[in-house]
Amino acid sequence: MIRSTRIRRRRNNPHGIASAGAIGWTQGRIAFRDAPLSDVVASIARWYDIDIQFTDQTALDLPVSVTFDSESTREVLDALALITHSRYQQSGRVAVFSALR
Repeated sequence: MIRSTRIRRRRNNPHGIASAGAIGWTQGRIAFRDAPLSDVVASIARWYDIDIQFTDQTALDLPVSVTFDSESTREVLDALALITHSRYQQSGRVAVFSALR
């Protein structure tokens, strides 16, 4: 179950990082507003020390707004699957996402 995670799809923000998110990491929170999924994935990968891969590279261009506030790795990966309409398989520190068919 994902608590306190707000997921919204948006378009047209070239900056990506929500102003509150710029310092949110100091409070255990990371937030993005209209950021390319590739930026979100890169930050999540660093934050959770996990390798996140997408078989469909076009998904990484999707602009998203999301805030993670102390969620577990599994909750974050589940949220990414919801955002991208995909499923993932995790083996150790590697999570591979593929589109739902």
